[in-house]
Amino acid sequence: MVKRKQNKLKTKSKNIIKRYSCKICGNRFQYPTHVRTHIKRVHHPVWKKCDIDGCNKQYKQDGHLKGHKARTHKLGARYICEICDEHYWYESNFKDHELKHGVVEELYYCDECDRDFTRNDSLTRHVKTQHTALSRDFHCPNKCGASFKTKNLLGGHLRYDCKLREINESDYILCQIKDCSFDNGNPYKTTDKRAMKRHLAKDHKIGEQKCQLCNSKYCDSIGLKEHLARDHNIGSRFYCECGEQYYSVGKYKRHRRDAHNEVLNWYECEECPSMFKDNNALIGHVKYVHNGHLLMDIKCPFECGFLTKREGSMKSHVKKFCKKNPNQNRVTLYCDECEHNTTNPYNLEDHKARMHDGTIEIINCEYCCNDYKGIYSYRKHIRGVHDIGDKECQLCVRKCGKLHDTIIDNKSLKICKICHNKLTGYKTRIEKVVVEYMKEHFHGEIMKQDQFVRGEACLPYKPDTMYGCIIGNRILYIEIDEHEHKYNSHYKCDEKRMSDLYDETPGYDVVFIRFNPHNYNYEDKSKKITDLDAKLKMLINVMEMCSDSKNNPSSPLSLIYMFYSKNNSILAQNISYEMIQTREDLEKFKRRNK
Repeated sequence: MVKRKQNKLKTKSKNIIKRYSCKICGNRFQYPTHVRTHIKRVHHPVWKKCDIDGCNKQYKQDGHLKGHKARTHKLGARYICEICDEHYWYESNFKDHELKHGVVEELYYCDECDRDFTRNDSLTRHVKTQHTALSRDFHCPNKCGASFKTKNLLGGHLRYDCKLREINESDYILCQIKDCSFDNGNPYKTTDKRAMKRHLAKDHKIGEQKCQLCNSKYCDSIGLKEHLARDHNIGSRFYCECGEQYYSVGKYKRHRRDAHNEVLNWYECEECPSMFKDNNALIGHVKYVHNGHLLMDIKCPFECGFLTKREGSMKSHVKKFCKKNPNQNRVTLYCDECEHNTTNPYNLEDHKARMHDGTIEIINCEYCCNDYKGIYSYRKHIRGVHDIGDKECQLCVRKCGKLHDTIIDNKSLKICKICHNKLTGYKTRIEKVVVEYMKEHFHGEIMKQDQFVRGEACLPYKPDTMYGCIIGNRILYIEIDEHEHKYNSHYKCDEKRMSDLYDETPGYDVVFIRFNPHNYNYEDKSKKITDLDAKLKMLINVMEMCSDSKNNPSSPLSLIYMFYSKNNSILAQNISYEMIQTREDLEKFKRRNK
């Protein structure tokens, strides 16, 4: 039986005066004994060496040395596991080890949210950071955008995570394994001890964490604890109503955000109106958009001329695309007529068909009679338009091209487009987000939503959303064109469809807004709008301008493309249109319509 201990945290006085300071680093403490202990452990440590023959380990504290002897040499252990004979000096380490076997003697629970913890210090940290009125007053001095509730969290960020910190050569940790060839024949190096542990476990099989229940292996203890919580229901700290369990709060929040579309906290940029659901996304935005000029260009180690400011981009370049890398596993394919290169043969085939009109097989779609150049374009069309593929719906067990995440009876399921439409009334999740946002923030009345218009011409067309404005004879058609409809349509078909919908409502001014919620191409990436919430706000602004009776349209049939690429082949050629890609385009649109 698992015991549940109540939270008995002592409330500390808020007016603690720290009179004594360290003369070396300036940190302040409440008592002089704390200063002496700090200097002894941090600035002038006496290293204690393990006296076992052949062992060169050194530690600053006696307890750490005793823990090493108990765990590694099985000497002087105070706690011994009866299942696997592991030895430990500290009780906390022994209890963490018992979790691997599913042994939980007692739990500490929070009075505020009834969340369980296996250790009292974890509960203390949880109450301090989650239920105490602490603001994020500790900002990163390197102006990377990160802010924290406590000074200790800021210190850990400065030591390990801040990408704008100054790094000296002495700060790097080198892999000591012989024949370690990671970067151009050089041994692996990093400034993060956790990254070094993951490297040793993943690349050299040293320090792997093994699950005693299913023999699964993980690079670090966090991955093992996450596995135990998710797959064996052991040590879970965060529970979702759909049945999913997690050990770390980060994975739990990502699950709430992605599976349930729940925003737990918005992170706002202090230098622009951008908002993000994830703090790491905000840090990356500040780093590359606002502080990009402070970053040094990273050169390719093989001197091929490639430059970037992102470490991930350089790793991907070296691994997949660098022509001078002799250890590259994947074969790079080059176009015969230009400098385009890729590692995917289908991408090269599609590139030749689109850019050079190469002599490749023309495939006719048996469902819609459209022709496609290359198997890659044909397969993408089949999956996206006709929903045909090898993926299986967990509800109706039919094969389809794309699955959608949804919650049914508190269970997360991946279902096909047909089942998703029947349950939610929307074709896709992104369409649901956009339509519900428009319902909440726009004053107009919805006349049709994914239904046949059936007007004067009685044609079988179903726009995504049809708004009738309260003032004036004006109709707004909002089309949610995911991924710009690049492979789903042709400009002649789109023009005919819009012209026929205009004929359905004679006597009305018609405005078509083609809204793309996904990525698009734009030459200046700093001005490109990537955040969906920012796109939705701009959409509402355009809808309000178009529905205002004071603004007279230049034509009874108006067309506006929002967040489309200029080189998109389905852009209208016989109907004049306006293109809104950035906030500057929106301001110009407002000035023209005043």
